[in-house]
Amino acid sequence: MFKLVLGNLIKVIKSPFPMFLGIIAGITIYFVINHFMDYMHILGNQGLLYANIEYYGNYVIAVLFGLIFASSSYKIFYFGSFNAKENSSSILGSFLSLISIGCPACGITIASYIGLSGLILSLPYSGIELKILGILIMLISLFFTLKNLEVCKMKKKK
Repeated sequence: MFKLVLGNLIKVIKSPFPMFLGIIAGITIYFVINHFMDYMHILGNQGLLYANIEYYGNYVIAVLFGLIFASSSYKIFYFGSFNAKENSSSILGSFLSLISIGCPACGITIASYIGLSGLILSLPYSGIELKILGILIMLISLFFTLKNLEVCKMKKKK
């Protein structure tokens, strides 16, 4: 199964148009994340471990988001199908990762736009658990998206 997923990942990387879209999406997310994050403030307020988890977690989120976007674009481009039910976990993972950007004050800024600032304040590790959960959900979503990359589910007529 992992051989299939890795082979499909290589297919996505080798296809120029979906990979171009994935790179653009990953770079966009990276710049959005870095706009709301200041490493030196996080380092001074939260400490080295928290700051490094935030900093390197943002790179992982940008790469995963780009790969998920590229694989979804590949499926749409070559098969003309996009199932929102199958890709809802990638949307959820991306959302959780984006509202946990940077220091708690930065995360509250983004979360307050949609009314979730109380959620960030009630978490014991200042939202880092949302970032880790978002990364895990994005990894699982990427795995299942790549596993079913070239599967076309058609309904039979009765």
